[in-house]
Amino acid sequence: MRRRTGSRPLFRIAALLAVAMPGLYGPALAVSGSKPADLACGPQAKCMPAPDRADCAALPSRCGYPDATNTGPGPGTVFRRVPEDIADGPGWQWDAKAGSLRVTGAGTVLEGIEVHGSVLIDAPDVTLRDSKVFACNSYWIVAIRAGRPADGYTADGARIENNMIGCDGPPQNRSDRGVSDVYGAAKRVLVRANNIWNVSNGVSVEVEGLIQGNFVHDLGNQPGDHHSGLSNHGGASNVVFDLNTVLLSQENVSAPITVYSDFVPAQNVTISRNLVSGGSYCFYGGDSGAFAPARGRIRILNNRLSEIYGQQGHCGTFGQVASFALNRGNEWSGNVWDDNLQPVGIGNDGR
Repeated sequence: MRRRTGSRPLFRIAALLAVAMPGLYGPALAVSGSKPADLACGPQAKCMPAPDRADCAALPSRCGYPDATNTGPGPGTVFRRVPEDIADGPGWQWDAKAGSLRVTGAGTVLEGIEVHGSVLIDAPDVTLRDSKVFACNSYWIVAIRAGRPADGYTADGARIENNMIGCDGPPQNRSDRGVSDVYGAAKRVLVRANNIWNVSNGVSVEVEGLIQGNFVHDLGNQPGDHHSGLSNHGGASNVVFDLNTVLLSQENVSAPITVYSDFVPAQNVTISRNLVSGGSYCFYGGDSGAFAPARGRIRILNNRLSEIYGQQGHCGTFGQVASFALNRGNEWSGNVWDDNLQPVGIGNDGR
């Protein structure tokens, strides 16, 4: 099976997360773009946001999913431009030569800023929220750098919340990654309620993190690009992709959500309650890459699949899920079609 190559209201925290991450964030985190009752599902519940509503891909927020109306900075946010209005602060400074904002102070909070350049997070427990970060022709827009002892990068515990993250230029000038766990070692990553567009890959988190309530859309393209919306490349201890909207109309897209065994065998990834469409398939399930097959515990649960950017009745061009097998603790359960709320099978026809 092929990989195909090639401001905004605040998203409020309200209801229990369907999939808890024990040991990472304490009690189950909460997210809602709709009524709390729509999302208050127990860990074993077979439920969806607004479970009685169909055709959510046309206006995701109507059904409790993220879109441009309920992600990004909160209403009334006043932005300070970096470096025009402010060039440094506690724990961070603007690097004019590199054209980037670098954070080196533990516990730094960046809030209400507008940056035309990358944000490099090189310290633990840093928060970036309610901000606009625009970068084009860059390898990443927000870089979480942990696990490279030679440089002293220790960016565990990063929180990237309620931001606009993208390239504000033409699609051919896109940046490669919106939010990137650069060295594949960052722990306790939280990427939540961001509006991400005009990148090659929306969010890549490899080891430990929660990617929740984001709107990923309108990817950019350069020759040779290999796109995905949300991605993991193997070896996770606990990664959860929950309640994101990933709608990809572009060519050269592998999938809205990909799990690969590129660097080590894939394991311990949960994909839950997402609204997805587009790509070659809507999901890659770990059994592809240089270190395939996956070790297991790839769980694809309670997602909603739309044909809006698929072909011939598929969620993607060729089918619904690729490189995925129901063994080694893997699960496929509760996934439904967006147009009629009927169960989606694991075969390419999905019916």
